[in-house]
Amino acid sequence: MGSRIVANPQVMVDQDLYNFKEIIEGRATPEEIQQRPAAATAQSGILAFLTSGAGLALVGGLILLILLRRRRRGRSSKKSRIIFEF
Repeated sequence: MGSRIVANPQVMVDQDLYNFKEIIEGRATPEEIQQRPAAATAQSGILAFLTSGAGLALVGGLILLILLRRRRRGRSSKKSRIIFEF
């Protein structure tokens, strides 16, 4: 499901057409094309990391930190003082 969200079909089609053109014109062989990284892989490097386990842990940790900071701010404005008078 994550790959469907990340992948851009138009970029993939454009890359395939470009590769086909290079093969037809004789500038590259099919073996050379296979060794190149796919357009979707190159395009979604950051997104692939974010959808991996480590990326999800990182994003989850950042969200948790943000929520904890907001919670602390809410408490600081409602802080009560104890005053001792003698």
